[in-house]
Parts: sequence; C-alpha cells; structure tokens
Amino acid sequence: MPFEKYNVSWPDGTNELLMELHCFREDSFAKLKIPESQRPFHFKNIVRILWGPKSKKPYVWDPWTDKMLINACHEKYVYLSGCASSRKTSFGAVWGLVNWLASPEHTLVLLTSTSLEDARRRIWGELEAFFMAANDSLKAIQKGATLPGRLLGATGKIRTQEGDKKFSDKCGIQLIAGDRSKEKENIGKLIGLKNKRVFLIADELPELSPALVEAAKSNLMTNAVFQMIGLGNFSSIYDPFGVCCEPVDGWASINPELESWRTKD
Repeated sequence: MPFEKYNVSWPDGTNELLMELHCFREDSFAKLKIPESQRPFHFKNIVRILWGPKSKKPYVWDPWTDKMLINACHEKYVYLSGCASSRKTSFGAVWGLVNWLASPEHTLVLLTSTSLEDARRRIWGELEAFFMAANDSLKAIQKGATLPGRLLGATGKIRTQEGDKKFSDKCGIQLIAGDRSKEKENIGKLIGLKNKRVFLIADELPELSPALVEAAKSNLMTNAVFQMIGLGNFSSIYDPFGVCCEPVDGWASINPELESWRTKD
C-alpha cells in the first residue's frame, strides 16, 4: 500500500534514501506543499544515511559547513574561502556526490583542480573516499546494493551505470585539470558539455586558468540547471577566484567584520 511522508504519497517499499534524494532534487513549494525550502534538511538526512557516525568516512558538521550548505542549497554561484582544514574540499566532494545521486542519468558533475595529480591529493581523493564509504553504507542497509556508478580512478571519472545499463560520459562525475599549461585542451573538454543538470566544483580556483573559468561559466550556464561552487584560499583580487568573489558593490564595500557578501554573479 502507498504511504505518505513529507506530504507526498510514496509507493510501498520506497526506502528512506530514495525519499530524501527525491525531496532534495524536487524541492518545490507546489510539489512538496511545504512553507519554505527544506533542501538543507533533506541533504543532511542523505549525509546521515551515507556518511553517518558509523561510516568508514563520517561527515562532520559544524557552523562553517552549515553555512556552506545553506548557501549551496539556494544560490547558483557560491565561492568559499577559508583557513586550512575548514572542510571546503570535503563539502565540495559530498555536494557533488549527492547532487549526482539525486538524478544519476541526468546529472554531470565536473571537478577541477590544478592538475590530475594534485586533484588526487585534494578533491578527487576526498570524493573517492566518500564514494567508497557510501557504497559500504548501502551494502550494510541492503545486501548487494551499490551506488549507480563505476569508479574509474585512473582517469578521474565516476561513470553512471545501473546494472547492465550504461550511460554516456554526459552524465556522471568527471575530473578536469585546470592548469594553465594545457589551457586550450582543457577548454575543449568543457565546451559543449550538456545535460539537464550540470554542476561545476572548481577546487583550487585561485590557481586555475582564467580562460578556462570564463569558458566554463559562459558555456555551462546554458544548461537547464547549472551551479558553480568555487573553492580556494584567497590570494589576490586579480586571479580567477578574486574576480569571481568581487562584491556587487566593489571591493571598497568590504570590511574585516564581514563573513559573506553578494558577488557580481
């Protein structure tokens, strides 16, 4: 028999993870009949299921990661700067994985770093660890259950795959190097990438090629759903991260007491 939760009627046997992923993806006042967006609530429930305290890689929440989540849930462009070990990279990895899981066939997540080698020590290394931990959590919940993707660590990809059904590289998660030495090649990989939902998570944004960042923003934003999360330790107002972070009222509007501001994006 169907049952109701979150003011939605679910088919009998629908598990908790699928309900939370659906609500996170489809969060809308009309569909879920709720007074305000509940995306952070559903995201935290997904994280609890996949990376809770008993996980091989538990995800830890604190006031900083709470702020990251709230802004990522409601803004098209989010740029995060902070001290070392402020968990920017971990948040970026988990944000990418959850958004892919919410609609594996219709989602493309792009991760950038200075080079493939550097990314494996940074965001890609984090993403691989969270991916494998989530697989272990699913197996503990339901025997034989796995995430709908195949991890190809050598090439920096998670290819969407459900059972024997394989999908193109237009869905899944891909790592793209953003170093300036291969600027033309890397821009070529970005141009023309299309899907219903595209997420760009730009790690080490201050060190990426300015031309690649501009190409990514101008080409990827034409997808039906697009979001960019930029991560970095602030260095200059003139590098790609500084340009992206420029306040809507200019840098003169910023003072040391501010923790956040709206950018020109």
